[in-house]
Amino acid sequence: MLKIEYKEILIPYILSTSMTSRDRNTKIRKQFKVYICSICGSDKTALHSKDKHPVWSINKSDGSLNCRKCFDKYFRNKQKDKENLKIYYENNKERLKEKSRQYSKKAITFKDKKIRLDYNPRKNICSECGFEGKTDLHHDKYDELNPLNHTRELCVSCHSKITWKQRKKEGVEL
Repeated sequence: MLKIEYKEILIPYILSTSMTSRDRNTKIRKQFKVYICSICGSDKTALHSKDKHPVWSINKSDGSLNCRKCFDKYFRNKQKDKENLKIYYENNKERLKEKSRQYSKKAITFKDKKIRLDYNPRKNICSECGFEGKTDLHHDKYDELNPLNHTRELCVSCHSKITWKQRKKEGVEL
């Protein structure tokens, strides 16, 4: 049997002139249930992130109602949550690593924004020095309609040199 404690509040409706007298009489007051935390006595709790409804937790041992703050403080086993997360990462290490690699290979940065593409635009060969390995895409000009126009694939070393030269030429402080 649940021991949920709440208080009833009568909230008056705002009466409008367009309402008939019968509507006014039937809709004058509405009963409202406000739940109370069994530990701290508060009637406020955290709101759900998506649809913003109040989040109350029921303690399974005694059936009492708790606000999110008290539930996290007294009943949630944070150590167990960490252990479960660790086990999940250990069991899915390869899949998570591969997924991360796929997204990073298919993503480019264009005007400080990440853009994900359907394919990998890199060949992992520097167009300046011929280095084979991790490369960056360098934009000579920015084309709003096609972010891959006017790009060169450069190794990290060549990319920093060319960016430094361009900024020096433009007079941007480094």
